[in-house]
Amino acid sequence: MIAKVAADFTSVAPSLRSFVYEFLCQSNQLKPSCYPLTEIPLLRRGDLCGILFCLHGPRLVKLTAVWDRSTNQVVFYNAAGERYLSMQVPDPLPRK
Repeated sequence: MIAKVAADFTSVAPSLRSFVYEFLCQSNQLKPSCYPLTEIPLLRRGDLCGILFCLHGPRLVKLTAVWDRSTNQVVFYNAAGERYLSMQVPDPLPRK
């Protein structure tokens, strides 16, 4: 089970990670490559259904985005946790 989730998680295109990272940096006026991005796989009944991305910015600021695998959409949240944008991912990614 863990191996299956790991395989699904690593199959997500690296272009999604860079798209989310660059968009979070650009929309919040942060210099890219200065702040770390963490990723947490989201599971539903043991299957990968999305990914939670968290950009750890200056002064403990955390900016997040959630990718929904079924709709191939990313929802972006500001530092206050408010949704400010939802968009389709430009590249086709693997779906379930």
